[in-house]
Amino acid sequence: MKSINLDSFVTKMTELPQIFIRKLGISLDEDLLKMGLEMVHIMIINLIGKSEEKPMISEIGKRLIISNAKMTYIIDEMESKKLLERKRIDKDRRIVRLSLTKKGEEVMKKDEDRIKHQMKLFLQSLNEKERDRFVKAIETIYSVLKKYKGIEK
Repeated sequence: MKSINLDSFVTKMTELPQIFIRKLGISLDEDLLKMGLEMVHIMIINLIGKSEEKPMISEIGKRLIISNAKMTYIIDEMESKKLLERKRIDKDRRIVRLSLTKKGEEVMKKDEDRIKHQMKLFLQSLNEKERDRFVKAIETIYSVLKKYKGIEK
């Protein structure tokens, strides 16, 4: 295999999420926009909803690289919209974990369904050979990243 230019490849990797969003038409749904939600709210909803153990505000902030002060503001806003709730731990009342409300779960499901629909439309637009190559490439990336222990904290 030929040697790759790491700098050039890293640049391509950093552009990939935006290309996915742009090409797949992934943006916020009209209903979510009317609720005053932004992408950060959806990211937080997904982090809470897909966590095995309900996360603390600081844990979400670290994952999204958002300061504690800003996270508190965002969480207050989301709590006022009844998307999530804070739950104190009985053993240590200083620990506050976040969980989704029914409304938050509905938002997560709606967003997930919309993204899946957009991805399906994209895959259907490819010819069979392109689709096979694309799926194989994504499966390879998924497999490699799943094994990688790396820098996630």
